[in-house]
Amino acid sequence: MWRVFGISDVVETREKDCDELATKLSWVTERILDKLPREGGDADVRASLDELSETASDGEKFLGKQPSKAEKYVAGTKRQETIARFIQKLDRLRLNLVEVRTTDLSTQFGQMQSQMAGMHAYDM
Repeated sequence: MWRVFGISDVVETREKDCDELATKLSWVTERILDKLPREGGDADVRASLDELSETASDGEKFLGKQPSKAEKYVAGTKRQETIARFIQKLDRLRLNLVEVRTTDLSTQFGQMQSQMAGMHAYDM
């Protein structure tokens, strides 16, 4: 009897992991990749966006692959580990993007402040 419950728990955990990855991929695509421009701007921001985009694409391809029944049971743990790695990598890349984008925006803001201060100096 325990064995049946154990298998049920494993399947449920795998489904939750797939759902979590799919949710993160959707969020990354809709909230970041579809909204931020890829051209121009800071090279670090572009590189971060490119890596995030590539990882999201790889994750979507991975989730789109339907493993055979044998693979589901034999390689299920490996698939679950791969999903966990995708989730960790997406989280790391999102944080990296926040850091480089914040730095870029801060630099742009400082430049605008300097320009505005220079414009006001001519007004006096």
